[in-house]
Amino acid sequence: MDSLGYKLGLRDGDKILSLGEKPFDKFDVGSFSTTLILEDIKTIKVIRDGKETEVPVPADAPSMLAKAKENFIFIPRIPFTIDQITKGSIAEKAGFRKDDRIIAINDTAAVWDYEVREKIKSLPNNKVEVSVMRNEKTL
Repeated sequence: MDSLGYKLGLRDGDKILSLGEKPFDKFDVGSFSTTLILEDIKTIKVIRDGKETEVPVPADAPSMLAKAKENFIFIPRIPFTIDQITKGSIAEKAGFRKDDRIIAINDTAAVWDYEVREKIKSLPNNKVEVSVMRNEKTL
């Protein structure tokens, strides 16, 4: 979730069901922004932590969206799966293999692509312990 999404009241893992009474059944950032700006939406209905919840839309949401330089309000959750290993790379030396899925860094869950990237950025030049899922086994 981008910081703009947080300002709108959304949280990581929210599944958007509707904008006001208008169903939101297709992942489309442009439609989301346009609907909030033009249709004076007051609430966003989401599933959060397994429960349906109504999130109030801040009064200045249209202004925030119109001023946003980039349209990254939210991104799809994509598991961090290794696609390829470069010969002689640190990843190869560490024992990673194609299709390994990272599930934790230093015993802290990091399943989604953005979580893994944020965690790694926060630990520059540090040795880290990475847990992976390989062929349905945790390593």
